[in-house]
Amino acid sequence: MKLNSRLASIALLTLVTPLAAHAETSMPIAAPSGATTPQWEQKESVVHRTSHQLTVELNEQTVVCSRAEYTRGVLKVLIPELSKITLLNHQNTGAGAPCMTTGETCGIWPDLKNSRTAIDRIDGGPGSESVIVEVTEKRVLTIDHKAKTCEVSLFEELEMNLRGKKWFHVVDAPLGQRPYNDCL
Repeated sequence: MKLNSRLASIALLTLVTPLAAHAETSMPIAAPSGATTPQWEQKESVVHRTSHQLTVELNEQTVVCSRAEYTRGVLKVLIPELSKITLLNHQNTGAGAPCMTTGETCGIWPDLKNSRTAIDRIDGGPGSESVIVEVTEKRVLTIDHKAKTCEVSLFEELEMNLRGKKWFHVVDAPLGQRPYNDCL
C-alpha cells in the first residue's frame, strides 16, 4: 500500500491519559408523576482519553462554511488526519474529510453582503498550525427501569484550540443492549 507522502510526513504524538478511577455520572431523564425512580436514566463514563499532536492546514479548501448534517451553516475545518486517531467517522456527508467545528454560524447575510469567506473568520488567514486534539471515548448507558432494558452507546468527543477558537466534534454509535442488571 503506497501512502500519500504528505500524510506520511505528519507526525502524530499520542499521549494516553490513564483513568485513575472509573468516574461515572448519572442523569434521570424522566420520572412519571408520583414515582420515586425515574423511568429513564442515562449513565455516562469516560473509558479512554488521548491527546494527539497534529498539523492542521488552513486554506480555502479546508476551512469551510457548511450545512452538511447541520440545520444552519457552521464554520468547520477539514482535518484528514482525524481518521487515523479516532474510532468513529467524523466526516460529514459530502465533506471529503473528517472535520471539527466552532459551532459559529456562517454563510448568512452579513457574510454574503461583505463577501466574507470562511477562511476570513480564522485569525491569521491561510497557513498551518500545530495543535493538540483531545479524543475522549465515553460509554453511555440508557436505562429503561420500567421495561428493564439497557442500551449501550459509544460517544466520541474531539476538542482542540486553534487560533483562539475552541473547536469540537461529537459522534455516537449504538453498541447494542446489555442485561438490565449490568447497568445498575
